[in-house]
Amino acid sequence: MLRIKGIADQGGENSPPLMGGWNMTPKKMRTGILFLAPAMLFYCFFVVFSIARVIYYSFFKWNGLNFPQFVGVSNYVRLVNDQTVLAAFRNNLIAIAMALIIQIGIALILTISLSNCKFGARFFRTVYFVPAVISGVAVAMMFGQAMNPDYGLINTSLRLIGLGTLARPWLSNSNTAIYAALLPQTLQYIGWNVIILVAGIYNIPDSLYEAAYLDGVSNLQKTWYITLPLLWEVIQICIISAITGSLQGFTHVMVLTGGGPNSATELVGLLMYHRTFQWLQFGYGSSISVGIFLVGLLFSVLFKRYFSSDKIEY
Repeated sequence: MLRIKGIADQGGENSPPLMGGWNMTPKKMRTGILFLAPAMLFYCFFVVFSIARVIYYSFFKWNGLNFPQFVGVSNYVRLVNDQTVLAAFRNNLIAIAMALIIQIGIALILTISLSNCKFGARFFRTVYFVPAVISGVAVAMMFGQAMNPDYGLINTSLRLIGLGTLARPWLSNSNTAIYAALLPQTLQYIGWNVIILVAGIYNIPDSLYEAAYLDGVSNLQKTWYITLPLLWEVIQICIISAITGSLQGFTHVMVLTGGGPNSATELVGLLMYHRTFQWLQFGYGSSISVGIFLVGLLFSVLFKRYFSSDKIEY
């Protein structure tokens, strides 16, 4: 129970419990539950119930029309032996690598730059965050136009500067398609990470930087020895978010390539969609969904287990 000196002790043992510093009487508790009830009902029906149904159908063979046929763990056995799923998972690993290197890397650079910005920091934070709230479909369509092999911005620019030999059909070339298709979702959420990192960096006491300045520490040393270690817990949040988000990648690739050419850009989420709604394999598609969740959970647990560190006191 949270106790606040000077408040929690008033009234002796019969005083009502405190929650978050507020005096929560039974009446207030009932009122709070009453207001939360509609939202919780919606959440349970549309989220919890849906998740439970997906897990349930993953043990059945069902085409959405006939009566479901119980098959036990056959869908999961098929899942781990399906070479198409393994190929799609490799593409998801590429998405994770791009998110960790490009997305979080650029977000860190922008965050550190903003922390040293004397003027316009609020404006730039807004500018960086805007792409994150734009529809993924719209972002994918803009990148699709930019990557058009005939009139796209990328190839046109390469030809104008004399590098026309580098121009190519980025989305239809099996060697470049996966990277080109994943680039929009990687870049779109840089601003999301910037906002999270900025919130973390502003919690670092200025006294540490002032002491470092008096000791003649360079900006690079301050970043390496003060900012990054004290920001590590926030960086972990960004990393786990990037990993789980990359495993769930769907929209951008669906709009740009649909999984082609020749399944070169197939992601596990896209494969789940194709198996479920095009091939009407609802049971197998459900098992793929559960597999995505379990892999994401495994990545998160392993990361927290092996890369988390003790909280730094300052």
